[in-house]
Amino acid sequence: MSSRRIAVALVVLILGVLSIANAFALTKGDYQYKVLKDGTVEITKYVGKNPPSHLKIPGTIAGKKVTSIGAEAFRNLGFSTKKVTIPDGVKSIGKAAFYWNMGLNYVVIPNSVRSIGVYAFAGCQLNSIDIPSGVTSIGCQAFDSCFSLKKATIPETVKEITGNPFTCCYDLVVYVSPDSKYFAMVDGVLYEKATKRLVCYPFTLNNSKYDIPEGTKSIADYAFFCVYGLKKVVIPDTVTTIGECALDQCTDLVDLTVPASVSSIGKLAFYGCSPKLVVTVPRGSYAAGYCKDNKLNYTYPDNNNDWLNKP
Repeated sequence: MSSRRIAVALVVLILGVLSIANAFALTKGDYQYKVLKDGTVEITKYVGKNPPSHLKIPGTIAGKKVTSIGAEAFRNLGFSTKKVTIPDGVKSIGKAAFYWNMGLNYVVIPNSVRSIGVYAFAGCQLNSIDIPSGVTSIGCQAFDSCFSLKKATIPETVKEITGNPFTCCYDLVVYVSPDSKYFAMVDGVLYEKATKRLVCYPFTLNNSKYDIPEGTKSIADYAFFCVYGLKKVVIPDTVTTIGECALDQCTDLVDLTVPASVSSIGKLAFYGCSPKLVVTVPRGSYAAGYCKDNKLNYTYPDNNNDWLNKP
């Protein structure tokens, strides 16, 4: 083998070893981490045995700047940690990063954060959440089951919300910055402006009936998830898409109208509703087929339900 080929082989071997090393988490003190391509650090797991009441996440590890909190990195804090301070410089908070830390009631999120992942703070007992200006993306169910959460404000910088981030937040009132070009509150309901998508119907509205406004084009994933007390929902003929689990666990819902314009309904969209739920659908519509396939009670607007007597 020529010296040139040997040199090339050595370079390939070294690069391979470095790639393997970076693929496995390193450990420094209470933190497992990995080095990202830009030379900064993502914390992949907290391994401390006795989490403090106030956990101050370091801004640097092994001399490298921390820019990312990885998926499920801090889901094991339990009840002991009441407050978490995320350092300036962190840009992303990953999926389920602080998942179900029942003791956590306050978190400091710096202005450097750009994205908050799905389930990021689900199950934490946050009293309030300051989503800083700078955040551009919030994942579906990011604050799911934050039962103590009473107020959340969407800043003007948020451009994307993938699905309802506030499922099962029973005391929550949602606000949107008046300077937002992307989102707005319409009679207490969170909408995305450009797509005319209904994103979040808060539990605290406490209505028994809701007529979705004409012009609405879609209903987001989990938009009405676990909204109790809501008995009737009317969907206008401008809506074409109903997301996954959109009305899942609306246990009091007994009357739902779905128009012929709807051509897509996500999985479990009406799952867990009242067993008395009857969905009013047009004959031959996509919604009628969906109800039939999912064994849901349905009827037609003219109440001539001759299908009941057909095999």
